[in-house]
Amino acid sequence: MEKILVTTDFSSNSKAGLRFAIQLALQNKYELTFFHSYYIMKPTSWSDATFESYSITETDKIKKKLNQFVESVYKSMGISFKNKRCEIKSSIHTDSNIREHARKNKFDFICISTRGAGKLGKIFGTNTSTLIIHSTIPVIAVPHNYRPSKITSILYASDLVNLKNELKKV
Repeated sequence: MEKILVTTDFSSNSKAGLRFAIQLALQNKYELTFFHSYYIMKPTSWSDATFESYSITETDKIKKKLNQFVESVYKSMGISFKNKRCEIKSSIHTDSNIREHARKNKFDFICISTRGAGKLGKIFGTNTSTLIIHSTIPVIAVPHNYRPSKITSILYASDLVNLKNELKKV
């Protein structure tokens, strides 16, 4: 069974990626893992013990938030949310955190929603564009306005370097 790492930042725009992955899994045999990358900054005035305690509490809150967020998307689609895998991992760099987690856990695809870069995003790039450029794992970029419907076609972009193997995977 192929595995998809489905990323979210808890924004309403990111729900499209979740909806797409859920729909794809309903149509095919895919195992979904919902993933959130986070980072907790340590105030310089805090002791290590204070920060550790705070970090544990915040991490628990983030885990709960991810489960609730994913459950709300399932409910909005009229689908039961049972035994779904939700994972979080801390890193200051979201895009490399996603790539590393996907690589280490042998995911076949990364699914992320995108709303298009604004002017600033076009200058500095976005997590989605950085994933597409640097990931060795195929990235499914889902427009933020995707609504659940039967998936009949997918546009696949390639740099044509390894097309034969890419087409087999797709």
